[in-house]
Amino acid sequence: MDTFLQKCLECGRSFDVREVIYRCPNCNSLTEITFNIDALKEKVSKTLFAKRNIYSMWRYVELLPVSPENICSLGEGFTPTVKSKNLAEYLKVSKLNFKFEFLNPTGSFKDRGASILISKAKE
Repeated sequence: MDTFLQKCLECGRSFDVREVIYRCPNCNSLTEITFNIDALKEKVSKTLFAKRNIYSMWRYVELLPVSPENICSLGEGFTPTVKSKNLAEYLKVSKLNFKFEFLNPTGSFKDRGASILISKAKE
């Protein structure tokens, strides 16, 4: 799983994401999980995602912290958006879209997170 890094917020030192480290042993700062951009550049591209016939959040599996063989899904994600021209004009913004999260399997925006949670637990 070299797609992700555990990185210190202060000194930038990197650690394996499988290590449970809450504070950097070097400077005692907090750590965060982040993308390994160099590894991702070798694995993914817009073309790769665009040609997949998967119409759920799992189209982007390389960007998610789950191995493909452990995916548990009801088809979460890939919900449409609708433009709101009138509200955009009222708020004086150039574009405003609303995401139709209620079209997820259970009608909730929580479906995406739950799918990742269950898939990760299966792992």
